[in-house]
Order: sequence, then C-alpha cells, then structure tokens
Amino acid sequence: MFAWRCATVAKLKRKATLLSVAWLIDCLCWKKGYAYATDSYISQVLGIQLNHVQAALTKLEQDGAIIRASVSDNGKPQRRIWPSTKIIPPEDWGYGYPRRLDSRCPRRSGATKSSARDTPSNI
Repeated sequence: MFAWRCATVAKLKRKATLLSVAWLIDCLCWKKGYAYATDSYISQVLGIQLNHVQAALTKLEQDGAIIRASVSDNGKPQRRIWPSTKIIPPEDWGYGYPRRLDSRCPRRSGATKSSARDTPSNI
C-alpha cells in the first residue's frame, strides 16, 4: 500500500477532496483488502457533499487509483472498492522487487522459470 499511497499523492497533489476520499478508502481496505463503504457513508465521515464524493470516486477510478465493482454478498449486491496498481509506476513496484528473476527469487508454486507471468502486475 505504501507505493499506492505515494503514487496517489503524486497524481492528485493539491486536490484535497480526492486525497481525502483516497485516504479513507485506504484505511477501510486494511482489514479485508477492499472497502465496501457507501457514498453516503464516505460523505458523512469526511463531511463532504454527496455529489462531491461521487465525483471524487469517478475521478479516482478514471485516474487508475481505484477499481469499483459490485459483487453478491449473501444474495445482496455490495459495491467494493480496491486500490488499483495501475497508478503505481513500474519502478515503484513494492519494496525489494527484483530487477531480474533468477534462481534466488521466490516464485509462486508451479512457476519454474522467468516469464510474463512473473511480472508485478500478475503476482
């Protein structure tokens, strides 16, 4: 999440509403890896008008900072919001990501050699 936070600040500097919504989403993602807050909840917690929250979420999604989707949770639709790796520059892919894969690099089970599957966006 550190790389996501840095990329978000770099992309959205001086846009207080966008950063406030992004930070709240970040905090809400700590437990499950995604946020499921409604627009009205975000509006209430941050003290931002509902239409500004909706505009901020749309802008964050357009800029590649978040991904929004609806899933079924016990038969009820629930919106989920995930931080997106699209906003993170490739050179900032997490702490210690190896520049090249070799025999000393950990791999997912079943991966026996360096391939396109081993790129950060697929790990």
